[in-house]
Amino acid sequence: TVNEPVDEVFIEKRLPEAEWGGDLYKCSMADFRNTHSVGIENEDKGEFYAYDLKSNKKTSQHEALNRLINGLTSGVVTKESFAELVDIDNFLSYAAVSYFAGNPDDLRNNYNNFYLYFMKSSGKAIIIPYDCDRVFGTAIHFDPSNNALTRENPFSEYVNDTGDKQKSPLYLYSIVKGGYYVKEYASRLNEVSKSPLLKPE
Repeated sequence: TVNEPVDEVFIEKRLPEAEWGGDLYKCSMADFRNTHSVGIENEDKGEFYAYDLKSNKKTSQHEALNRLINGLTSGVVTKESFAELVDIDNFLSYAAVSYFAGNPDDLRNNYNNFYLYFMKSSGKAIIIPYDCDRVFGTAIHFDPSNNALTRENPFSEYVNDTGDKQKSPLYLYSIVKGGYYVKEYASRLNEVSKSPLLKPE
């Protein structure tokens, strides 16, 4: 947060110019099941939202976010329609790295601590992690699984290894057992597992 805030500059450094200018949200306890808590944070008034808009504050009508959530909760989600809403390559990479990092307070396990960005040209959503302070076994004060997620099944339909069912359609339609991208996710997990960053030394 101090060294590199997630903002328009962050986006412009990482995406081609055609994708600049999309809506950026800071998300907290956001499971992609409804749009009941969308807005612009105002600390002075005590106004906080699950989807807190950080860009295009004067112009956005949250069209991209509504399209995503309505699409994921329509009840008729195909592999093709899912891929029209979500940047699959980004999501698989995010999910695979998150699995090995083992953060119980992330999007999969607590629907928390991520930014959501909609690319300007395609309208597809990408996930940007932040607040990764409980990773690689550092789960003091918050360890709902009682093992720092070391026994987590990457394809489990549960969260936090506690028996709570996964609620997010983002995960249910993609990488948990029965999802459209289980094989691709397994391949991405295999890729990440070979990273030298995961070696004990």
